[in-house]
Amino acid sequence: MINMSRLNSENSSNNFTVIGSTEYITGKDIAFATLYSFIVFFGIVGNGIVIAIVRKTPSMHTTTNYLLVNLAVADLLSLIFCPGFYDFALRNVKLTQTVGDIVCKVFAGNAVLSVTVLESIFTLTVVAVERYVSLVKPFNTSARLKKENVGYAIATTWILASIISLPGLLSNNYDKNSIEYPCNRPWTLNKLVGSKKTYILTFCFLCMITPTLVISFCYFSILHGVHFKKNICREIPGNAAEEKSKKRLLKLLVSLAVTFVVCCLPFAVFFLYVSLISQSTLHQDYDTLHLVHRSVRFLLILNSFVNPLLYAAQSSNYREAFGRLICQLSRTHGNEPIPKTENHKEAVELEPRS
Repeated sequence: MINMSRLNSENSSNNFTVIGSTEYITGKDIAFATLYSFIVFFGIVGNGIVIAIVRKTPSMHTTTNYLLVNLAVADLLSLIFCPGFYDFALRNVKLTQTVGDIVCKVFAGNAVLSVTVLESIFTLTVVAVERYVSLVKPFNTSARLKKENVGYAIATTWILASIISLPGLLSNNYDKNSIEYPCNRPWTLNKLVGSKKTYILTFCFLCMITPTLVISFCYFSILHGVHFKKNICREIPGNAAEEKSKKRLLKLLVSLAVTFVVCCLPFAVFFLYVSLISQSTLHQDYDTLHLVHRSVRFLLILNSFVNPLLYAAQSSNYREAFGRLICQLSRTHGNEPIPKTENHKEAVELEPRS
């Protein structure tokens, strides 16, 4: 462990004081900070590339791709507002109440992060339902999302995520007298009271367990139709290429859903558990539970880093679009003209046009 030297120095505006007489930065703090720094940097780059590719490729302006871009935007914001690589150091800084409340509500307290993570979950749910309706209920055209109304669906999910996260934002405040983590947020282990437990239980069931069940039902139904009933993505003569393209897209979307379950479900299960155990058990096993807490929270953020990798690994079209984007950028910087695609069918896309 690294013992921080005594500083007791104040900045000129008196907004904070750095202290360090009895506080330590442990090896675990350094390990998590390093991991977070890695996934935040490369995750921001990866999600930014996804957004740029779809934006610059007209043939990729489809309903599902709009949803995937919204997922990339939510993941990008999750990584930008991720406090995992610095929040442990807050116990060595004394802030004024006003500055502390702002830091806790916007940054370290996960208030904004809660909105963006929820948006990722809701977007994956909408994508699963959209694919279910499109492939399992193809004649139910009234329920299908189209380019004309997908914007309304996206706006609705952002509003819903913001409303659900509002109690966490309002209850999040800075405790300047705390000798441990100073942000009093709903997810703080040693400050779980009755009202916060109720919020956590409701949040986990409605926003994590329920979407998992919906996503699982949609994709199991689609896979059952593909592999058992064989009435989905059948290779019809003259239409084989399009059906193969749909299967590739389905493989990508299922990968995103599985990654979501692996990364996000442990967080929900953990907080369901700590909300149901007694306070004596919580305090007795606090060190172990705190390490598990940090681990499942890391998995939650890791999801935003992994998603762009899945696009690259599962979609050859994504890789081709990335190569085309790099080529265009190099020609632009080299003052060379960028050749225009004469045939729009040659343009790459993450999903086939319907």
